[in-house]
Amino acid sequence: MTTVKIAGLDYTEYVVYPITLNSLLDERLDEGRMTLEQVPSSSIPECAAAEITMNGETLDFVVSGDVAVETPPGSGKYKHELSIIETTKLLEGVSVETLTFQNSLGRNYIGNPIKAEPSYE
Repeated sequence: MTTVKIAGLDYTEYVVYPITLNSLLDERLDEGRMTLEQVPSSSIPECAAAEITMNGETLDFVVSGDVAVETPPGSGKYKHELSIIETTKLLEGVSVETLTFQNSLGRNYIGNPIKAEPSYE
């Protein structure tokens, strides 16, 4: 059984199968596409959490794009073509300070322990 939740709302009944998922094994982010038909809302916000459960495994994505078309015109029902991408996309633009520790003297502290004293020079 497959379920689809977007922004906490269950959209399973609107999903047109198959859902396309690409698990990329390089520096690119995992991505996918899915189509929703006869959805009563005209928009799905970008960066909304998308949770897909397939075969007992839950996959977390965020909505990276939504193209909605009212089908048929005047019906108040929309066809959504969604692009989804893995949640680490949300970390783009976040910067943190680095903290590095280095054994600059090349000592083997396991086999030859030496008490380290702080230096304030």
